[in-house]
Amino acid sequence: MKRDRLVGLRLSPIYDRDKVWMNDPVCFPLWKKAEQFGGPSSTSSWPPPAFPGGDMARRFPGVKLVIDHLP
Repeated sequence: MKRDRLVGLRLSPIYDRDKVWMNDPVCFPLWKKAEQFGGPSSTSSWPPPAFPGGDMARRFPGVKLVIDHLP
């Protein structure tokens, strides 16, 4: 990521209504890479209890997670 001068990661559930993707194990390599990179990761929230932000923060405590559009 640093080679390409990216400074962060943005994940958005706006267009994908399957709200399980964020904490799906298939995405764990992405979260691990974000944790290694150390840059900020941002995501929009959706109404509880479906939003897995807390779960992801516990699984990957090194990710600097910014959650916007809180209900």
